Amino acid sequence: MSLEEIMGSGYMVSPYKKGDNYYRLTLSQGDQTTLRSAIDHLENPDVDVVSEAHRIVENLDFFRSCLKKIDDPNVVWDGIGRLEVVTISLAQGQDNPQLIFESMNSTGKDLSTADLVRNYVLMAFPWARRRIPMLTAAAPGRPHARARTPASQARTPSSPSRPR
Repeated sequence: MSLEEIMGSGYMVSPYKKGDNYYRLTLSQGDQTTLRSAIDHLENPDVDVVSEAHRIVENLDFFRSCLKKIDDPNVVWDGIGRLEVVTISLAQGQDNPQLIFESMNSTGKDLSTADLVRNYVLMAFPWARRRIPMLTAAAPGRPHARARTPASQARTPSSPSRPR
């Protein structure tokens, strides 16, 4: 998989849209400019990365230094190919974000107190800011992202478990 394939896949950008709708990934207002300039830099190395959000720039530099140490780029591409993008849309007043968050734990391990507290704190933010994409490992032999059941159909105390 090449950089062109990743950029054209629609995971990071919507190539046929303009303005704010062009970018698929979103962050908080303070980090948004830096993220978008980093994406623009991937498409055109002549574009400078805006360093307003220093942690994003530090993380970008960290990943670049790690990637330079890898002899076979196919190792990285194979790992990226096994990721899935999961987006959950919640219906305000109908879905319980805390229950959905707890049921999303696919590791089989109990969520830590920090995980539960972090999610509870995020619930205090305005509804529109709680749209958080998550990456999960794809099943072997299924390297592409797949859609998940909408949150309104996810298991809640009043609905039976769905077969997996």
